[in-house]
Amino acid sequence: MAAIQCQACGNMMGIQGLAPGTVVACPTCQAPNTVPQMQQPVQMQQIGLAPQQQMMTSTNNSADLGARLAGVDRVHVEQSWYYGECCNILNHYNLYANDRKGAHLAIVLEEASCCEKAWCAPNHSFTLKLAFPENPDDVKYTFERRGIFAGKPCLCCCAFGDSCQDEITLHEGNVQGEAGALTNPNPLYTARQASASESMFAPMINIISEKNSDVQLSTTGPFIFGGCSEFCCSSTFNATDAQGGNRGFVRKLRPETFCDLCCEICTDLDRFELNFDEAKDTTPEQRVAMLTSMFLVDYMIFEHDQGWLRRNSQDGKCTINCFECYCCGCVCPCHVSCGGKNEGGE
Repeated sequence: MAAIQCQACGNMMGIQGLAPGTVVACPTCQAPNTVPQMQQPVQMQQIGLAPQQQMMTSTNNSADLGARLAGVDRVHVEQSWYYGECCNILNHYNLYANDRKGAHLAIVLEEASCCEKAWCAPNHSFTLKLAFPENPDDVKYTFERRGIFAGKPCLCCCAFGDSCQDEITLHEGNVQGEAGALTNPNPLYTARQASASESMFAPMINIISEKNSDVQLSTTGPFIFGGCSEFCCSSTFNATDAQGGNRGFVRKLRPETFCDLCCEICTDLDRFELNFDEAKDTTPEQRVAMLTSMFLVDYMIFEHDQGWLRRNSQDGKCTINCFECYCCGCVCPCHVSCGGKNEGGE
C-alpha cells in the first residue's frame, strides 16, 4: 500500500500503481501533487527471514490502534477516492480524532479486482489495508470482505443463510492474497450481518471474536435511511455488549457545510463518526471491533444507496429517492417518479 500526504490539505491519498513524477489531484481539495520517488522495500533475504517467518513476525498492532482509539471520545472518518490499477476507483478513508481538524489517526485503502468491482460493486470482494499516516507502507490491519465470487453469491438477497449474510473479518498485520483466499490469515474479529429471523426490519451487525466465537458487540441501525433523508438526518447505529450495556455508536453524518452537501448530491462519498462520549469505559479492543462494524455498515447499507435523484435517458422520467428502508437483509428504495414522455407521475 502506497500513499502520500497532500501538500495543500494534509489528507493522505493513495498512489498505488502510479509512476514517480506523475501529477495526481487530491480527491479532497483537488490540489495537484507529484508522486515522489519511493524507496525500495527491504528484501526479506537481507534481514535473514524466510517469507513465512516475515509474515508471522508481528508487533502489537492491536495495542497500537486500540491505544489511539482509546485516547479520544470520537473518531471522525472521511471517505474519498483514489485510483488503483487500470484506473480502478477505490475507496480511501481517513480517520481523525474528534473531528476533521483533529489528529490524523490512520488511513485505510481499499484493494479490489478492477473487473469484479466494475461489474459487481458494491457486492464485490475486497480487502482494506489500515496503516498509520506517519508510516503508510507499514500495514497494521487487513479487513477482508468476501463478495459474490468468494462464497457469498446471494448478498443482494434476503439474509436467510450464510451465503446471503454480509461480513467483514479483521486480520492483524498485512495479510496477502485475495478475499476468501488469504495467505496465513490472522483473524481477530468478524462483523457479520444478522439473519432476517434475528432482525427483520432493522440492520443489525454482530461482532464475533475469533478466539471463542462469542458475540462481543452488536450494532443496530434505523429502519429508514439514505436518499433525500440524508440531507437533514444522520443515521445512528447503537452498539451494545453481550450484557446489553451501552458501548457507544456508529453514525453516518448528515451534511454540515455547503461542500458536504455538494458531495452528498454528486457523489457517494460518506462521513462517519464513532462516538464513545457516553461509554468512555469502552475497551480498546471493543473500539477496534466497532471500527470493523463501521466499514460493514458503509458497504452493506450506504454503498447500496441509489442517491437522491435519477433520470431515465430514454423517456426523460425523473425518479426522486425519498429514502431507503431495511427489510429482511435487503435495502429497498422508496421513490417517486414524475415527468417523462407521457407527462405522468407515480
